[in-house]
Amino acid sequence: MTAKPADYIADSPISLRLLTAHVYYRALLLLPSLIRSWLAECRDRQLSTAVASYTSKHISPAIIRTELARVKDPNAAAELSGENISIKVASAVNEVTAAFTVDEQQLELTVKLPSDWPLHTIEVNGSKHVGVTDDRWRAWELGVQQILTFRVRPADHLK
Repeated sequence: MTAKPADYIADSPISLRLLTAHVYYRALLLLPSLIRSWLAECRDRQLSTAVASYTSKHISPAIIRTELARVKDPNAAAELSGENISIKVASAVNEVTAAFTVDEQQLELTVKLPSDWPLHTIEVNGSKHVGVTDDRWRAWELGVQQILTFRVRPADHLK
């Protein structure tokens, strides 16, 4: 029986590399905060730089594309219909902007995914927050950032 390209061959160096990359990819999907903590505590600067570089070059683009596609999905937009929310995705800069109306005031929140996400946390910025105090707005931004940073949806990634 001959091996097909998709078969795992235990003695093959390329199979081991692919398996290792896939396990790391799955760990980033399922345990991103654990990987971030490990990287932050890593004392070997050369190793942490290599991991960050590998992640931003080979893994993060796929994860970011998947997340942005979820936001663009018509089913996700349908869930928000009637909520006075409009969502715009800027894939070129890895940003999602949500504009919504509260008490006839237009509010806008932008979420930016860094190029090595999920190794570094999502940035949340509010450009329009008329009628909301700065302290309250910062608390909302921090709340959104924490929710997005620590959320885990294993069921989505196990499909």
